[in-house]
Amino acid sequence: MSLFRKNHLLMCCLAVLQFSLCALVYAAGNNKTAAATGGEQLFSQHCMGCHSGFLGSRAPSKQVLAKFPPGSIVHALTVGLMRVQGSPLSGEQRRIIAEYLTGKKLDNNLVLKPQSKCKDNPAMPDPEGEPQWNGWGNGLANASFQSEKNAGINADSVKDLKLKWAFGFADSFSAWSQPVVASNRIFVGSQAGIFYSLSAPTGCAFWQFKTEAGVRGAASIVEFSKQAQIQHKTRFGVLFGDMSGNVYALNAATGKLLWKVRVDAHPKARITGSPTLFEDRYFVPMSSWSTVGEPGEDCCTFRGSLSALDVSTGKILWKTYTIPEEARLLDNVTPQGKPIWGPAGSAIWSPPLVDAKRQLVYAGTGNSYTGAPVNSDSMIAFDMKTGSIRWTRQLTPDDVWVPGCKNDDASRCQVHSGPNFDIASPAMMVSAKQAAGGERDLIVVGQKSGVAYALDPDQKGAIVWQYRVGEGGTGGGIVWGSATLGATVYFPLSDMTSPVPGGLHAVSIETGQARWVAAPGPLLCGSIRYGCNAAQPVGISVIPGVLFAGSVDGGFRAYSSENGSLLWEYDTNKKFQTVNGVAAEGGSLIGSGPTIAGGMVFVNSGYGTNGGRAGNVLLAFSIH
Repeated sequence: MSLFRKNHLLMCCLAVLQFSLCALVYAAGNNKTAAATGGEQLFSQHCMGCHSGFLGSRAPSKQVLAKFPPGSIVHALTVGLMRVQGSPLSGEQRRIIAEYLTGKKLDNNLVLKPQSKCKDNPAMPDPEGEPQWNGWGNGLANASFQSEKNAGINADSVKDLKLKWAFGFADSFSAWSQPVVASNRIFVGSQAGIFYSLSAPTGCAFWQFKTEAGVRGAASIVEFSKQAQIQHKTRFGVLFGDMSGNVYALNAATGKLLWKVRVDAHPKARITGSPTLFEDRYFVPMSSWSTVGEPGEDCCTFRGSLSALDVSTGKILWKTYTIPEEARLLDNVTPQGKPIWGPAGSAIWSPPLVDAKRQLVYAGTGNSYTGAPVNSDSMIAFDMKTGSIRWTRQLTPDDVWVPGCKNDDASRCQVHSGPNFDIASPAMMVSAKQAAGGERDLIVVGQKSGVAYALDPDQKGAIVWQYRVGEGGTGGGIVWGSATLGATVYFPLSDMTSPVPGGLHAVSIETGQARWVAAPGPLLCGSIRYGCNAAQPVGISVIPGVLFAGSVDGGFRAYSSENGSLLWEYDTNKKFQTVNGVAAEGGSLIGSGPTIAGGMVFVNSGYGTNGGRAGNVLLAFSIH
């Protein structure tokens, strides 16, 4: 999903003029095929279109690229001019291409250095005995809430938070994956396609596992059934998805692969939203890479989906597409004569919400890509057992939008460009008091339109109230996550393209009225020009008395949950000495929210696309 597509496209054009590796774009979405092949086939499949040396091309030919140092090619694809084009590639794939082109070997930064490994790996205790943060929202309600007891931090002690350690993600320009905490261990993935188990107190690594593509979402820790424990020879597993549509189950203590399943084989399928664990099922949302790559590319056949997997075996129990029918050939074509297919899109960008009481799973969808907008920008209720769609509530109609396609520019495709009002923020289940007495459940969800909604799950998602947080748009509104505590829901505002971006809103669950609004703090990025912005698209987290929020300006802050006053802040715009010896620095905070457990707070810094600044560091703060 794009937060600031105009910047994205401008960077692509500048990169082609200066140092183009443009054909590495989203065609590399099928990372399973790419990872299994050598450099020659990778280059032929994904690079030759721009780097064949044809007359008039501004992209350096293969012969010219052979004279580059291999590190410069990896650098260009990771943090340099071509980081947008390199974003679908794992760190290993970028290295394979660089080594093939130059014929020179690179030092492997993806291998753990001896000094970064833990001295021993003791048996993993029961996570229930220690403070934990499991999954994106830390519970079925998706509340991103931690109790004061498990947080080990309160409004009085938050001022004492100090950086305890930093961990660098090698070959990455974005720190995507929200860390989860269990048994005093951190489980977190990287953009380069490495999944780690770290010591929460020290940051040393117990183990790492190489995936087929980058890992963006949060993992879930599961206790297997007795039968599965015998089969897998472990009590606890860790489940997560990657950016090529794969889901993994690993032994949480050792990192050994237990099973792996390709949930969606579409070449542009990816898992952006964190799957949600409930009892013996793992609910996996599916999104996609940008649907238009090179001019004239066929567009578009991807459909969003939600799948239920058996946690013990990985067997797909059901898979339901958000658009029931497969895309068909439409009447219109691109200016190059390429066919346009549809309907397509309605991807699921956020973690699903499990409703155990009603035996339903709710998921928000994004915009349509082509054709009629089927179930786009909607909340969909899926039957937990069968996957059948029980009801749909569309919040924005007629949102047909394809990255790279504009109404005033038909050079790439002929598709109407809608407002791009995805539902990227996970829905939350809250309880509201009623005037006549008693309480009722509400589904609260924010949208990139800048509007938050409360929906009635017993009335097929009927709107109970709505609250406007900001202007909304491609770069704004409510993006990656909200939080709830007691009778209040909290919404961070992005509005990246607005003259006045950012801010936090506390809203009454019962009335949908504002309790307080906090303006963003002064910019911490100083003289930095690109990506110095007060927008707050990043997910937020809350504990009693304290709300933690990040910003595109690189600031990580703690606010009073009672009145929005600033309690503490930390500037992540710097280079860090890391416990694993990987060069790392902070940047924009855009994706996953902070994790709080056991007197510590963990947060990622760095998001090198969509209007943000690159970074590759996991920061651990402690009050001790």
